[in-house]
Amino acid sequence: MEKTTVLVVEPMNIFLRIFIIIVGVIVFTTVVNMLIRRKLNESTSIVWFVLAVVTLIIAIFPNIMNSFSKLVRIYSAPNLLFLLAIITLLFMTFKHSMYISTIESKINEMAVLLTLLSEENKKLKEQSVLDKELSSEASETVSASDDIKEETKI
Repeated sequence: MEKTTVLVVEPMNIFLRIFIIIVGVIVFTTVVNMLIRRKLNESTSIVWFVLAVVTLIIAIFPNIMNSFSKLVRIYSAPNLLFLLAIITLLFMTFKHSMYISTIESKINEMAVLLTLLSEENKKLKEQSVLDKELSSEASETVSASDDIKEETKI
């Protein structure tokens, strides 16, 4: 006969459940406040809302984790919780890596554009200085020719 191991899960302590509910509510309200103040974008906030809701559901109905862990054939609910946390963190890390890559490419494009505009500005300033010199020389030539005309009249 095959011996099967039965995992006996103790019910979650009421203080732990209350603490988890408080943490879930704090996360939820913090995300809402950050959205209102525009410190968090909508796509990132969805992940945090889901995390807060799942935390509240697990705290209110702790047997859900036990049932789900049996369903996916994971030995214990805490192992399933750690697996889900690792998957969530990997997802968020990947998403942030994509965002950082996009921002880096935009920064590089802007740096190139800034360099080109700086060079163009430098050339325009040099051209402006040359134009001023030419206009002052031209005005001196015109005034000199006016002086010669005045002298020839006399």
